[in-house]
Amino acid sequence: MPVSTARPHSLIVAAALTGVAAAFMAVMGVLSVLARFAALSVGIGAVLVAWALVLAWAAWGLFRGKRWARGPVVAGGLLHLASFANFMPSQPLAAIGAVVAAATVATAVWPSTTKALKLDERDA
Repeated sequence: MPVSTARPHSLIVAAALTGVAAAFMAVMGVLSVLARFAALSVGIGAVLVAWALVLAWAAWGLFRGKRWARGPVVAGGLLHLASFANFMPSQPLAAIGAVVAAATVATAVWPSTTKALKLDERDA
């Protein structure tokens, strides 16, 4: 019986949602730099762009089936979930970000993702 090498849908969704988060953070970083409010906005923009690069790297790694990538994807998703949840009382649209973050974490730890990344096998 041939072994399937296809990526499970949960892995693809987790990688895609992490890529969406990376694009969102990059846009927010660029907008912060363009605001030119003060040196602070440039610093925050630089940090957001750097975070976007980390997220994009993790999304790429997860899509390629790299075992190391699930940690940054889950950690980033939990960080985003907490951040967006904190903004929800004053900004109802933050619920969209919270849902995306929760879906990212859920699909990254889904059993089919775990199996595809071979994380359920013990290392010798």
